[in-house]
Amino acid sequence: MFIKDAIYALRQGHRPRASGETLSSPIATRNILSVAGFSPLKIKRQLRSFNSKELPILKIERRITKKEIPVIKKIKFFLWVDILIKLYRILFINTNMHPDIDKEKQNIARRYFFTRFYTEKVSILVSLLALLLIIIFGTSTQLSFTIKNITSNTLLYRTIYFIIFYTFFFILSFPFSYMNTYRTEHIYKFSNQNFKEWFIDQLKNYAVSIALGLIIVNIFYFIVNHSPNFWWFWTGLALLIFSVILQYLAPILLIPIFYKSEPVEDSILCEKLLNLAEKSKIKVIEVYKIKLSQKTKKANAALTGIGSTRRMLLGDTLLDNYDHGEIETVMAHELAHHIHKHIPKLIVFGGVMTISGAYILYIILPSILNYLNLGKLHDIASFPGLILITGIFSFIAGPVNSYLSRLLETQADDTAIKLSKKPDKFISTMVKFANNYLSFAYPPKWIELLEYDHPPIGKRVQRARQLN
Repeated sequence: MFIKDAIYALRQGHRPRASGETLSSPIATRNILSVAGFSPLKIKRQLRSFNSKELPILKIERRITKKEIPVIKKIKFFLWVDILIKLYRILFINTNMHPDIDKEKQNIARRYFFTRFYTEKVSILVSLLALLLIIIFGTSTQLSFTIKNITSNTLLYRTIYFIIFYTFFFILSFPFSYMNTYRTEHIYKFSNQNFKEWFIDQLKNYAVSIALGLIIVNIFYFIVNHSPNFWWFWTGLALLIFSVILQYLAPILLIPIFYKSEPVEDSILCEKLLNLAEKSKIKVIEVYKIKLSQKTKKANAALTGIGSTRRMLLGDTLLDNYDHGEIETVMAHELAHHIHKHIPKLIVFGGVMTISGAYILYIILPSILNYLNLGKLHDIASFPGLILITGIFSFIAGPVNSYLSRLLETQADDTAIKLSKKPDKFISTMVKFANNYLSFAYPPKWIELLEYDHPPIGKRVQRARQLN
């Protein structure tokens, strides 16, 4: 409509339209559009959409005069506006909403999402700025020199450095964590924690991160010092092995730190879920209930562990608010990840990506560290430079990882529907997630590409309806 309105309005200004006049030829219109930069096929399509009585008077079949060039420029401007509006609608507006998904709640979900999104991005920018300042002012080298004066033990030196480094950034990001995981969750009435309970969880997270970080950092610098030419390969291999061990130990070591769990008492539901696992040829030890309601109103479930530690974990918020059929579809989705061996595939993929990235670092990092005056890689004083470069790599690889994750999640959804044979229950579960927990079901395309590791709920519902 913009093209028609633009031509009509501008030609009205160029030449008055006489009452009852009709168009004898659209050649001049075609000439103007051609000069505006549009292909003959595009012009033909646009002209077909016009009603001849609504077209401007363009009887002059001659070359464009200098006086008409400003008019052509204005028309070109309006044509580009038309394209940009259509592009905006494609990227930012989704009108095909499922009827059961509450439109008003989706407006709230949009605010909820972007509140957390912008807070997180500001936190990253602040941390990046702090990292750059540490590098510019040589703070890392000064800290390293101070610690070396305190102890000559290499392991203790690295440990003290890492704890100070991580603690600084933990404190720096604490206000943003408070905004995202406490204040915003209370504003939207999801959190069941008071400040003390939330703060204790933050301290637990800090302690676990320090413990795991120290293991990784000391393994990395041990490898760098003992294999300076092949550290990139051995680091990737070590991280792959570490990921497998973590998958095995998480249900019995990490999850109990944050959540209390107990066997599910509903024997009928347990039988259904274990039969589903048997049908999938996945060995599951037991079905546990984790007390999510102590922290949040949101529902969740997981199939965690490897081999003898594999177990189903159901949030009590899921058990209390969803029927058996809906819970079956949720757990069928988790089983599907194991059926298709998504977890080992992701671990191997992550290992390959890590080795590839580490090799690139092996080539370029010495020059970068030298330029930044951070010393040699084997010294932990170079740690800020290492974090900066790996952070940039992670940012670049992020959309690729998210895309791969969305593909695997879509495959898991398809298998879950076939396995449970309850597409209607799958759809009702997704709709509840969107309405009850303000899941942003129809995000802008750019948000989906950059941020979503699962398909948006709107797409998951649409695909389930097609399979149904």
